[in-house]
Amino acid sequence: MPVRRSGRRCSGVTLVELLVAITLLGVIGSAAVAAIRMQAGIHRRVGARVTSAMQLHEAMVPLVADLALLSPASGDIPPAGASDSTLDMLATVASGYLCAISSTGTATLWLVSTAERGGGVAAGDSLYLHADGTWRGARVAAVSRVKLDGAPCDPALTGSTALRRISIDSTDLTWARAGMPVRAARRVRYTLYRATDGSTYLGLREWSHATGRLSSVQPIAGPFDPAASRFAYLDSTGSALAAPVATPTQIAAVQIRLEATVRGLPGWSDSTIVALRN
Repeated sequence: MPVRRSGRRCSGVTLVELLVAITLLGVIGSAAVAAIRMQAGIHRRVGARVTSAMQLHEAMVPLVADLALLSPASGDIPPAGASDSTLDMLATVASGYLCAISSTGTATLWLVSTAERGGGVAAGDSLYLHADGTWRGARVAAVSRVKLDGAPCDPALTGSTALRRISIDSTDLTWARAGMPVRAARRVRYTLYRATDGSTYLGLREWSHATGRLSSVQPIAGPFDPAASRFAYLDSTGSALAAPVATPTQIAAVQIRLEATVRGLPGWSDSTIVALRN
């Protein structure tokens, strides 16, 4: 008689099916890991771009604000003060207009201050009054805050109850008139410098009247690529001036070129040209 075999199948999987399943899981897992890595890479690059954009914004805002108020023709950029990595200038720390003048004894001005930087005008700063189409300068000897009722000002010329009484080191104010625009300036130096961590930052040094020298550099933003970040200068025809600029009065515009770096990843770059008040 022929031998009959059982037709009952095993409810489990065969070895071949198990190997196929393991292989498929491995392929799916590898694809998932690759997708996660790609996504992580995208997040890193986007994060680097966002961070670098913030660095560029932090650097450009104060620089552009100070440059827009410069007048090289008035001596706001000193000789040898404009190079590819440093820019010396007389930055405006306060602006406004005169509401009264007294030239008896020590020359005294009453200033309505409409804008201030930091603590505003201080003893030792340069004060410029706009007269006859030009800025005429003097040195600030002393500054005090006064109220409107303590100043000989026409109320029509004041929009504030807080004024600045400023003594200057000149008694010749016969040419000054109430309502004249005024700005106070102090020497600062913007610099692209190499820090102790080996990275390049944009920093600021401000003149101290107490010590008679520039303060230690304070970082503003960075790091930046030193090979791609620099200051450049243009004359009134748009032609480039060789840096350091021998004659700063020729500078009509300053170009700021910055390229941010974030953890070794390429970041955004920016180039801005600021026309100066000549």
